[in-house]
Amino acid sequence: MIKARDSTRLLLISLLIGQLYVSCAGSPIDADVKGTDYQDDEYEYGDDTDDDDTQIIDVTKNHAEQEAPPYFDVTDLRVEAKPGDDVILNCDARNFQLSNAVVWYKNRIIIANGQNPISQRVQCMLNNSILLRNVSPEDSDDYYCEILPQRVRQHTALRVGARLSILCDDRDITDRSQTFRQGDHHKLGVEPICQTMPLSSGPLMI
Repeated sequence: MIKARDSTRLLLISLLIGQLYVSCAGSPIDADVKGTDYQDDEYEYGDDTDDDDTQIIDVTKNHAEQEAPPYFDVTDLRVEAKPGDDVILNCDARNFQLSNAVVWYKNRIIIANGQNPISQRVQCMLNNSILLRNVSPEDSDDYYCEILPQRVRQHTALRVGARLSILCDDRDITDRSQTFRQGDHHKLGVEPICQTMPLSSGPLMI
């Protein structure tokens, strides 16, 4: 009986020693392997590409807005003047860029190219308008400014009317009020300001 018990104890002791050996000797190796696998799984590949895609800025949007074509709020204007007046013809274009150029025409004849006038009576202004000095009825015509390279136009119809003087007894009473007594005789006439060409004359009975 004693020998059987001793052999049983030895068997149990050897089993315990074997389990301790496995737990002490085998665990560090498994831990290293698991640690290595964990580090490998934690490393990320290809994430930089996704981040770069989200950081892309569309710079063409603002560029397209800046390059919007010029236009005019009103494309047809009318200006009336008297002989001898200085007249400004406007060219107020929206979205005008430094790459644009302005050419002024009288009918189909160029009278100004950018800031360079063709006629001595034309003065170019910084806002692309022009100044016509000492206009006469011969200046009445269709003027237009053209924005290049889009060829956008604004037309201005200039009408210069003859300035008339009203004469009473050969005296200029233009823009004056006159009082007459009943029974008086007066001579009335109308003539252009530049020359004496009475349109009607003769005694007037009041």
